[in-house]
Amino acid sequence: MRLLLGLCSKIAHATGADQVPAVRETLGKIAAIESVIAGLVNGQIHAFETWPEGYVCFNRRIMYAGLDWCTQNYTKFVDELREFCVAAHENFLVRDDLWDLRTEYKAFGRPL
Repeated sequence: MRLLLGLCSKIAHATGADQVPAVRETLGKIAAIESVIAGLVNGQIHAFETWPEGYVCFNRRIMYAGLDWCTQNYTKFVDELREFCVAAHENFLVRDDLWDLRTEYKAFGRPL
């Protein structure tokens, strides 16, 4: 989840969309959700279960809660990443200061 959050953040920063308040709010929500997953992972480790003969095991209850949460909410992350990628692509196509497509297309022999 941290990788997806990083990708969304880098794409927004590269296109300048991170200056838009709605994008900042979306990135903040994604960061908050990622911290929930980090908390669940840390909870699995630090709230370990003690087994007989001195053995320990991760907290299965928290582990299954994290797995269930991820299966229910992973698509939301991917959808946000997809929206950032589409917006970045459209931003690059529209803005001449980011990329001069006319020169690029002429170099490959394609008329615009």
